Amino acid sequence: MKTFKVISLIIVTFCIFNCEHTRKEESKPISTNETMEKPKNLAGGWSDAEVTDEVKKALEFAVNTLNLSAKISAISAAKTQIVSGKNYEVHFTLDNGEDWKVVVYRNLKNEYQLTSSEKLN
Repeated sequence: MKTFKVISLIIVTFCIFNCEHTRKEESKPISTNETMEKPKNLAGGWSDAEVTDEVKKALEFAVNTLNLSAKISAISAAKTQIVSGKNYEVHFTLDNGEDWKVVVYRNLKNEYQLTSSEKLN
């Protein structure tokens, strides 16, 4: 019986200590000096992207689908969005001076689809 009381006392003490410790952690104020990092490549969110071969391939698909006669002279910005597959948003300029923004979707089978296009000027 004495052993039961000792074990019970140890368990109760542990529970009380753990609850107090948890409460202190939960009520800890956030310092104004602490910064929160923005997650990168968050599923569903747009992220700035480097102009990789992957981005260029999506852009080539869009230009061919739009049947544009001018050639791409510059890519000014690219973004990606992870969905069930990937979306590519690309801002580019043609050699005739036209600025465009396109969004191309690539599904999990690596099939492309132009989802939007906008001539900016």
